[in-house]
Amino acid sequence: MSKFITLNTEPNRVVFGGTFEIVDETLYQAFTNQSAARYDEYFEKALRLGVYGLEQETIAAFLGRAETELDASLEKLKLLYKMQNLRERGAAKGEIAEVELADVLQKYIDDARWNDNITNTASKIGALPGRKVGDLTADIAGGAATLTIESKFDKSMAEGDTINLDTRGKKSDNEKTAHGQLLTALVNRAAQIAIIVFDADNCSPSILKLGDITFVPELPGFIVKVKRAQGDFANACLAYSIAREMALLGADKVSGDHVNLAVKRMVRDLKVLASIAKTLDDIEGSAKATIVSVEKIRETIALTEKSLQDTNDKIKGALAGDKTALEQWREFFLEV
Repeated sequence: MSKFITLNTEPNRVVFGGTFEIVDETLYQAFTNQSAARYDEYFEKALRLGVYGLEQETIAAFLGRAETELDASLEKLKLLYKMQNLRERGAAKGEIAEVELADVLQKYIDDARWNDNITNTASKIGALPGRKVGDLTADIAGGAATLTIESKFDKSMAEGDTINLDTRGKKSDNEKTAHGQLLTALVNRAAQIAIIVFDADNCSPSILKLGDITFVPELPGFIVKVKRAQGDFANACLAYSIAREMALLGADKVSGDHVNLAVKRMVRDLKVLASIAKTLDDIEGSAKATIVSVEKIRETIALTEKSLQDTNDKIKGALAGDKTALEQWREFFLEV
């Protein structure tokens, strides 16, 4: 039985049916990677795939279009989940962790195009005698508000409880807890809201049992857990964005229960987006699964973005004076 596909050299070319030939080194090499007995079978598969690609305005164009559409939605996600390579793996202490967190937050701020600036104040005594609590200070919207951020990437600090701070210079045992550090940082850096960041892989049992982000309304402040060894600072960036809006609009305008419900929903949505990012990477490595997978991704992105927007609108409404009852909030976030 005669073969439809044959190969000739000088120059390297592929001959179809003995009458039509294409001089193309890439095409020639593709066939040389197959056994001569499989030339026709390989050509049939390539032809089918090529026609299918043309129907989609070529696979390259399709992937380019998909990438353009998805990049806009995943831009912030890529920032959060594909951060710079860490200078150090595992638990970190002292200035390295502070600088790293500052870099991540400032990159997030710049990407969002906010007029905020992060300053490392870990070595500077603040308003309280002898206190340096408040590793990072965020000047928000050109000075409209101030956030303070403390980092504790070790197991030495428990959750504690809200305390009465002794401003005369004497440090109490309660000050050495997460709640105590938040309150001390607020006073020490004259901030409206405080954030304390822990490493989820290297924290005390009382911190580990908390959610990824916990709002403490009495202070006000946020207790946040990140996964530093994996370069996952998403929770810190999310907490910053919420704290920023609360600082600008008034932290006392929404109840702690409301905020914690909203935060739980938003953390869940971020995890959905993280899963989508992995799916996108898989798609880029498998052209055959691209079309089906991209459609699923579009649907999931649309639903997740709507969920994030609904949650954001709910917070803004509460900050603007909406008196929605807690029970109604629970119903709204029933899916969490």
